[in-house]
Amino acid sequence: MVGYFSKPIDNQQERIAFFPNYSFKKPKVAETASVATKSEGEAKKNEGSRLGTSISGTIGGLITLGIAFLVGLVLKKKTLTA
Repeated sequence: MVGYFSKPIDNQQERIAFFPNYSFKKPKVAETASVATKSEGEAKKNEGSRLGTSISGTIGGLITLGIAFLVGLVLKKKTLTA
């Protein structure tokens, strides 16, 4: 039953993710060709980049900070009006 729901959700996430696996998206044609022709060590080296990881972490942190700030504003406004 879990597989019934997880496959469509996984496909949707792969399609819309900005930083899949904390790295930049790679073109599908180039990715399949490069993985097929390179050794396992070279493929693992090019699997993700430090820049992609850094940027995705920074963006995730900013989004979390923004959500926490908005929740704080809403709670403060509720206490001032009560």
